[in-house]
Amino acid sequence: MVMIAVVREVRAGSLLVRDRATGQNVVVNTDQTRCIFPGDLVGILYNGVMTNSLPPQISALRIQSIFLAEIADKNAQKKQAGAPACFYLRFWQIFQDFIDIGDDIFYRDIQNLSKFAV
Repeated sequence: MVMIAVVREVRAGSLLVRDRATGQNVVVNTDQTRCIFPGDLVGILYNGVMTNSLPPQISALRIQSIFLAEIADKNAQKKQAGAPACFYLRFWQIFQDFIDIGDDIFYRDIQNLSKFAV
């Protein structure tokens, strides 16, 4: 399952987020807290299991930034010492995603063309 949420707090080994679909706070157990800041909009891939606690908890398989709050706020890079390094890390992740998509399209086209080869 995928949850779209706004990061409220970054903790050691977890995030506190607000689920955009339900409006409830959720604790996300993850080791992927590097370069995630309060205010970021993230997509969280998880296995669908959510505890019946307050707040509920999930374990993230992957977290992907959708909107980067620290880049939108021009003063945030001055406030957060790690922001420039995180910007380049995120840029590299987005670049790699585009490369992966391009590779998928290329290999699919090659497979389709090979059907016509004699």
